[in-house]
Amino acid sequence: MARAVVIRHRLSMSSGATRRQPLSPPSRSEAVRFSIASTIMEGQSVSDDMERLLHQWTDGVIDDNELLRRSLEREPQ
Repeated sequence: MARAVVIRHRLSMSSGATRRQPLSPPSRSEAVRFSIASTIMEGQSVSDDMERLLHQWTDGVIDDNELLRRSLEREPQ
């Protein structure tokens, strides 16, 4: 009896270990940090104005559409 329980436990553990759980989407702050880091790694810089805009989005002051609209208004530097 005890052996059957151990075998069942091992089977349930091994099958559970192979299942992949979907990753949760990044939070807004994680997305901003990743975006800034990626931009810098590509040899570009992020202006202070753009950082302020991104932080407004992170804080929920502006929505996705407003972030996109205001980002596209700015001239590339």
